[in-house]
Amino acid sequence: MRLQRLLGHLSALMHDNPNDVAGWWVFGAGVTAGAISIHPTVKRMVICEMEPLIPKIVAEYFSAPIMWAKSRKVSVVYDDARHFVLTTREKFDVITSDPIHPWVKGSAALYTREYFEHVKAHPIPAAS
Repeated sequence: MRLQRLLGHLSALMHDNPNDVAGWWVFGAGVTAGAISIHPTVKRMVICEMEPLIPKIVAEYFSAPIMWAKSRKVSVVYDDARHFVLTTREKFDVITSDPIHPWVKGSAALYTREYFEHVKAHPIPAAS
């Protein structure tokens, strides 16, 4: 829990004014997304979730921690996070994910140089 909260807060604090945030958070208990959602400058959160049933099922067990999911600033995209980054034209101030272990099936592709280069290509340009 501490690691997930820390990841959410550090992600928000690493940017001086994060408005648009994307996350590849396993919906789970929603701890990382919940932590980043409380930062006052965050106006929009896009969450990638591969399985449409997860948010509905998880709400039964973790309703308090995922109250942020009902916010109007949150939108859920049902897609693989890597595919979303490769195909979206959207730009984000912060892109983060849950602390997923690389040996978990399907997550190894999120730890490649290629993936980080694609993520790096999606920040919002700094205001001049």
